[in-house]
Amino acid sequence: MSKSQDNQAVSSAPQQNHSNPLEILYDNLLKALGHREQEVFRYLALVAPAIGGFIWLASVPPQKTGLFIVASLGLQLILVLGASYCIALSYHYRYMLAQIRKIEDALKISNHIIPFWKRTKTQSIKKARLGCMPWCSPPEVIKVFWYAFLMLIVLLSVGICLTKPVCLVICVTVVFGTLSLLFGWIVVPVLYGCKLQNVYKTKE
Repeated sequence: MSKSQDNQAVSSAPQQNHSNPLEILYDNLLKALGHREQEVFRYLALVAPAIGGFIWLASVPPQKTGLFIVASLGLQLILVLGASYCIALSYHYRYMLAQIRKIEDALKISNHIIPFWKRTKTQSIKKARLGCMPWCSPPEVIKVFWYAFLMLIVLLSVGICLTKPVCLVICVTVVFGTLSLLFGWIVVPVLYGCKLQNVYKTKE
């Protein structure tokens, strides 16, 4: 074999390895799956300054109650958005898992996958429920941060009431804190659970 033929064989090898678009998509989805769990760390960059701002806020003179309420509500809003962001990441994580399993079936490699990984359409729909409700359950890493955001909402609400024991502050904090907790704990997982159910139902 001549030298030119050897070069052609070498240059054509990568093209043969990546000739199947499904294999390329499968590889990209596996990489994106790992990045999804890491994206929650970006949101934490907002939480640390917010907590520091609350510590400063606690030293504000009592007569500035309005400023204290506005800043406290803003901090609670950041936390509930953090909890909601965790569920949004979880939905995209579950969506990519469903897509990966579908590609594995198309590539006919599902028989080589461990039984724990394989899941039928019925099993997927059942997994995306909590009792009788649609539910988007976060994967383990994201679930830790989801619980952390929910606990911070509770602790922050208690801390605000203890720091400024004023009737108006307590009423606003309890109402907004309760709504934030219910929104991040129940409403958002149910909404994304409905979307996840639709994804699984359309899965062939």
